[in-house]
Amino acid sequence: MNPGGTTRRLIPDASFNGWIAEIEPIFKRLWDTLIHRCPDLRELSILTQGPDPIDAPILFAGDHWPNLRSLELGNMAVGPAVINDEDIHPFITFLSERNHLRTLRLSGDFTLSSRHFARLPRDSLQDLRCFCGTIDHLSSLPSAKSLLSVEISNPLVLREVTPLAITQALQTAPAVRSLKVSFVLQSGYDGFGILRSIATAGAHIKHLDLTFSHKPSFYLVCRFGYPKCILIFTDLPRRKCSRGRFDLFQNSGL
Repeated sequence: MNPGGTTRRLIPDASFNGWIAEIEPIFKRLWDTLIHRCPDLRELSILTQGPDPIDAPILFAGDHWPNLRSLELGNMAVGPAVINDEDIHPFITFLSERNHLRTLRLSGDFTLSSRHFARLPRDSLQDLRCFCGTIDHLSSLPSAKSLLSVEISNPLVLREVTPLAITQALQTAPAVRSLKVSFVLQSGYDGFGILRSIATAGAHIKHLDLTFSHKPSFYLVCRFGYPKCILIFTDLPRRKCSRGRFDLFQNSGL
């Protein structure tokens, strides 16, 4: 491992139960190397596959990596599961002290509850531009106003309350230009409401990436060269999975 490097991408494969416990000494040496031999770390990505979270609270306790720019974490335990209500979680303290962080991606079964993010100081993470996490994480993030790119990590099951949740989340991030989100459509659900919510609350979105687990009740036609994006809703041909990716120069008034 090159101490002068700026990127470390680690993808352990926990393919069977007990695997993590068996190689715990390897993880300990790995964490020690990252902390003590990579003082100028700029990007860190640790993704895992498997049912058990990687236990790595030591990575986020201390003042190492002051120049960290990008952090991507998967199914990880980043600190104690339960703390007193008046205490701030160590991972939240870690984030609040990384003033240069521009990208934060929390994917998979990230174990930290969204309520802890509300404890972030309002003047922290002012340089954060890209965020990936659950919709609850986004709604609880005090620094969401600076975000330009948002990805909702877990598929959203479309229910009556989903459009409201999307609206509230996007209102906390009014500067977002790029949004990526996936939906699980219930049988017979009319998806028009969710698109209306995105178009209304995401007034400045220029790139929209939608994934649907089942056939939605509409398709989108974007007419470029005009000041507004024209959206037409109708039935799609039956397909198991539908995906739309397109650029929005300006939302139409739906």
